[in-house]
Amino acid sequence: MVAGVALPENSIALLVEIGVKDSKLLSPTKRRKLYEEIVSLPNVEIECVEVSAEEIDRYRLNGGKITDLEARIMASVLDKLKPEVAYVDAASANVDAFAEKLRSYTKTRAKIVASHKAELLYPVVAAASIVAKERRERRIAELKRIYGDFGSGYVTDPRTIAFLEKFALSGKPYPPIVRRTWKTASKVLQRTLKDFSKL
Repeated sequence: MVAGVALPENSIALLVEIGVKDSKLLSPTKRRKLYEEIVSLPNVEIECVEVSAEEIDRYRLNGGKITDLEARIMASVLDKLKPEVAYVDAASANVDAFAEKLRSYTKTRAKIVASHKAELLYPVVAAASIVAKERRERRIAELKRIYGDFGSGYVTDPRTIAFLEKFALSGKPYPPIVRRTWKTASKVLQRTLKDFSKL
């Protein structure tokens, strides 16, 4: 999920007043509360783009890199919001190269300020991180009603690994919410098949 939040410059102080900070530093309850406050702010504009597992797989299988796809999606968000200045979290080790790539993909003439950990430096980026996290959590809740509990979707989550193992053992292909190009999914499949062949 990629999100952008646009506000008039004189409204940025409101984000600080309501306690906006990097979504990773917030409890789920606080994040939900701040999300509601952010989307209710006067003159706020919000743009969210959900990227499906299938879309990522297509891009990767055609030789594309994740950071390049992220830059393209961020550019589409900027094109919708049309800010004068865009503060973005660089999705690459080389901040300047990422900013240049973003400029090449966007149609806007926004001044792009890219940095690592931008959500700690700029309240508007922190607001976007809250919106993205909350929208992601809501989408995950919807998908769990369809596919069952797959955990957080992160490699460190035992529930996510168990979900992958269940499909690997059943012989059924992974559902469309699982990226085929995700190394973890491939490793689980290979490990499970290897263990199964020993029986």
